Amino acid sequence: IQWLSDEASKRYSSLRGIKPLLQLTDKDGALLMPMDLISEVLSNEEEIIGRVESWDLPSLRDRYKQYCSTHGVNVYERLLALLPDLAIENELNLSNKMIPSAELGHLFKCISSQGHLTKLDLSSNMIGDDTFKKLANPLCNLFTLQHLVLSCCNISYKGITAILTQIVTQQSAKKPLQSLVHLNLSFNFICGDGGRALSQFLTHTPFLLVLKLESCGLENCSEFDLLSQSICQLHSLKELSLIFNKVTDCNTNILLKSLSSRVTLNLSHSNSKS
Repeated sequence: IQWLSDEASKRYSSLRGIKPLLQLTDKDGALLMPMDLISEVLSNEEEIIGRVESWDLPSLRDRYKQYCSTHGVNVYERLLALLPDLAIENELNLSNKMIPSAELGHLFKCISSQGHLTKLDLSSNMIGDDTFKKLANPLCNLFTLQHLVLSCCNISYKGITAILTQIVTQQSAKKPLQSLVHLNLSFNFICGDGGRALSQFLTHTPFLLVLKLESCGLENCSEFDLLSQSICQLHSLKELSLIFNKVTDCNTNILLKSLSSRVTLNLSHSNSKS
């Protein structure tokens, strides 16, 4: 049984980049001991259940190197040098580092279940939707994440939709993104067709204090009423920045009428028009 548990852990690690420590049981919940012989405790191809007892979490640098080795890709040395010791620091800051999108995609596979990560800053890296989709699963497993900075990352509504899909299909006792208090999606053309996706995404971040949607194409948002409703349902919100969006007077009035007086609304350089 110990061999079976080890093999299951290795295969999961190869797939997800993180190794679980498993307790195996039969379909009725009876514990299987490491020294048990498979032929003695199981028969007729019975189902075995693996319950995660804990996670084997090497350093982020080691996980990244191991992932590259397992998948036959070269370690990107400049990225490796930037990775912090998350056992000491609680932040992963790659802002303005211009890391190639493909290299970030490899890294995203390694950051799941980083239990102490409170801030993730990927701003000014041209991630793009295809690579951003690889962040969806890890992001929904960072339950302590409080600050998420994704400004100027070349993300559209397709990237936001990928996270939504992951949230809906998430099989976990914990809801994702419940610790998030600061979200910056500025300088990504998310709106246009993305108004509905963004509004639905915000329903999963109920404790936001700061929301920045600067230069996100809100003037082209076909679902601004729906987006406004979701923003106004963020009852903890203290600051909303919509600068560099050509928000119409009508849409501005919708927000002003609905937002709590406690919210600081920044519309400077928004070229508000009727």
